[in-house]
Amino acid sequence: MPIPGNITNNAANIYEASLLYEQNCKCGETQVLTAGEGFAVVAGDPNVWKIVSLVAGSALSTLTSNSISAGDCNKLTVGGPIAYTFPIHTEIMADITDLDVQAGAFILYKDCSQS
Repeated sequence: MPIPGNITNNAANIYEASLLYEQNCKCGETQVLTAGEGFAVVAGDPNVWKIVSLVAGSALSTLTSNSISAGDCNKLTVGGPIAYTFPIHTEIMADITDLDVQAGAFILYKDCSQS
């Protein structure tokens, strides 16, 4: 995928900093989790910086993040006040330290400190 041309004279460098970094697979590790699987940071392991739902109706039973309040994390789980499920290709970018998949599948991007 070539770098797109500028849409305006005010080109945003953030496009290159995040999307091109992903495109060139510069994340240290990715992981796919399906229903019944989970992720929890162990000392020395990288946190997850982004998750993407791979299946319509994917759902999390738990979510913990250093950059999202506990109350707001709860809103994104099936046990929360709205029993949230994710449409396919929904992304969450945060400093995620723990999650459990209740239904569907998610891809986790880890160790992307230069993104």
